[in-house]
Amino acid sequence: MEPSAAIVHGDVKPSRIPFEVGGRHILLIDDVLFTGRSVRAAVNQLFDYGRPASIKLAVLVDWGERELPIQADFCGHRLS
Repeated sequence: MEPSAAIVHGDVKPSRIPFEVGGRHILLIDDVLFTGRSVRAAVNQLFDYGRPASIKLAVLVDWGERELPIQADFCGHRLS
């Protein structure tokens, strides 16, 4: 098998959240907020498990150039 064709995660399992999402206040934490696509994917995944009461976003760095209208509620540092 070629190194580039190696399987990184051979034992793939379904996602599992160990608590009920419906009605909860959720805090998503990310290191860098840039386009917003990874946050959108996380929010979409949460809605597969229920409808939270609220979702807040905390990031270490807000890079500033969005593709989606997503904004951090809590931010360590903003770059422009």
